[in-house]
Amino acid sequence: MRAYHHNRLNSINLMNLMEPRYSVPLEIYDAVEEHKQLMNFHLLRLKNHKYPENHPWVQQCQEMLPSIAKQLSPEQLEMLGVSFHKRTGKLNKTFNESRVLTLWAATHNLDGSVLTDNAGRPVGRRFLKTLMNASPFRERHCGIHRANIMRDFRGNFIKNRIGKLDKSEIYTPENHDNFIAARNEFNREWLKLAKVFREFECRQAIAA
Repeated sequence: MRAYHHNRLNSINLMNLMEPRYSVPLEIYDAVEEHKQLMNFHLLRLKNHKYPENHPWVQQCQEMLPSIAKQLSPEQLEMLGVSFHKRTGKLNKTFNESRVLTLWAATHNLDGSVLTDNAGRPVGRRFLKTLMNASPFRERHCGIHRANIMRDFRGNFIKNRIGKLDKSEIYTPENHDNFIAARNEFNREWLKLAKVFREFECRQAIAA
């Protein structure tokens, strides 16, 4: 429609008159843009350096993960690669670092405090959806958080539900509905996970 009206300059550009059905407050957009830069700066370097233990977010996750794991269902634990030792019952040290760290970074400041928008409200569903829908191509290194969630995490989730499919197979009538259902299920599940992470706080002094 935008291209149609652009080619007909004498007509009214209806796209500019349309308002979104559910508008996101400006303070959420501002908070997303601010946190996105910080988040991607650190997540990219964490991934390139194999998640060093001296980073604040890594330290916070290691400290809080035992408490977080107690709030998760077996399915959610499996999604994050988190497991307990069969004999001792203690949390194993290995977990999917990109998924866990991305969820923690999406809901916390660098000092471990729960992230809030510019109106002082804890991050919620609209903030997280706006953050994850941010284009990875808009700026350099802009989308590592989105890639961690939407490519690696979602890709594996969908593959476990409907099997590994080629792009040409996804849009066939017999597979398309199953793909959409699995994708929608994932969107609900990772938002539930983020809500659990948001309930925990681990304030630490940041080394200069």
